[in-house]
Parts: sequence; structure tokens; C-alpha cells
Amino acid sequence: MVQEEFSEGIESPPDPVQAELQARLDALILGKLSDPYQGRSRLGELGDVDDEQLEISNLSTESSEKKRLAKKPDTDHLKPGTVTTSEGEVLPLFGVGDKIVVERHCSFLNDNPWLDTLVYRVVSIDDDTGVITCTDDELNHHACVSFKSPHQKVFLCPKKGNPFTEGTKKIMAKEAASQVPDQQTGEITPVKKGGRGRPKGAKNRPKDVIQAEKKIKAEEKRAKAAKRSKK
Repeated sequence: MVQEEFSEGIESPPDPVQAELQARLDALILGKLSDPYQGRSRLGELGDVDDEQLEISNLSTESSEKKRLAKKPDTDHLKPGTVTTSEGEVLPLFGVGDKIVVERHCSFLNDNPWLDTLVYRVVSIDDDTGVITCTDDELNHHACVSFKSPHQKVFLCPKKGNPFTEGTKKIMAKEAASQVPDQQTGEITPVKKGGRGRPKGAKNRPKDVIQAEKKIKAEEKRAKAAKRSKK
């Protein structure tokens, strides 16, 4: 009986594997607790930053924003995708199946910074609300935009090519230069290029006149040939 009580009072030796795991766990916990950035809020972290460090962080943010805005595609050469009537109603100039370029801006940040510029294909148009359901041919996903939103600009997309390349800009600049507004109505009509051949309405010359001109040209050629032979 005494031997049993004595044996119960003695602790059994610890398992070496379990002891090693426990030591690793304790070291990991102590390391996390000793890390000054663990368990702290961003508010407390900013409270320890001095004015100079804050200024440096603001400068880095401004530089990164400049780099981001430098990637913004140029849309100045694109034609607007909407028109405003005399009554103030905004109407789309595109239809279902057409491609459009949409430039989106953030609505809840100061100065409404640029978000992205994407090319979509129109699936449906709601003239009352201005909502456009469209698809992205490259990414193969659906999206909803609005041609009546003050934070979204919709442009007409060229039928061929990338709308943001220099080649497309040159082509569209030539097209704009070839369109002359009418002085009376103000409507823009493309200038007709001069075609080859006789203009419409011109009459044929008489045959005797044509034969006489041919004889004169033949005599001129003979005279030139005679002068060359004498030399």
C-alpha cells in the first residue's frame, strides 16, 4: 500500500518528442509577442511615426499615383459616344453589337481619380436609365456601365485595330480633316475624293478635233527627232 502511494507521487519522465514540440511552440509564441508590429493596430502604428516619416510616405504615395496615371490611355482622338439634345436628354450614338470605349472614374474619392479604360461590346441599352450591359471580348466576362453617369465617359470605338495605338490616332486624324462642316447648316459631310477618268456631265470631243490633235502631236515628235539626228 505504501509502495503504491509512493509510486503515484513520482512523476513520469516527459516524452522527448512532445517536449521538443512544446519548446518550439513556446519559442514561436515568444517571437510573435516580441515583434513590435504584431498585435498592434495601424492607428497605433501611425501614432509613433513622426512628421518627417509621414511626409516621406505621402511623397511615395504621390509618386506611385503619378506612375499609375501615366498608364492612362489617351482618349482625346476618340469620338464621343453620346449626344445631348436641346432638351438636355443624353442619347447614345451606338447600337447593340457595336464596340465602345469606357473611361471610368472613382465617384467617392476627392477629384474623382481615373480608375480604368476598357473596350466593351454592347449587348443591350436602356435609354431611360442609361445602363449598358456589355461584354469584354478578350476577358470573356460581362459588365454594366452607364452613358448617363457623370463618372463614366463613353466613346465610339474604331471598327478595326487598337483604339489607343499611334496608327489609329493618325487614321482618325485624317478622317477628321476630311470632314468639312457646311457653312449654312453646320452639318459635317465627308469630302469626296476626285476619282479617275472623265468627270460626270463632260461631253466627248468631235472625232475630227481628236484626229487634228493627233496629227499636230505627231508632227511635233518628228521635228524633235529630226533635231536630235542633226546633232
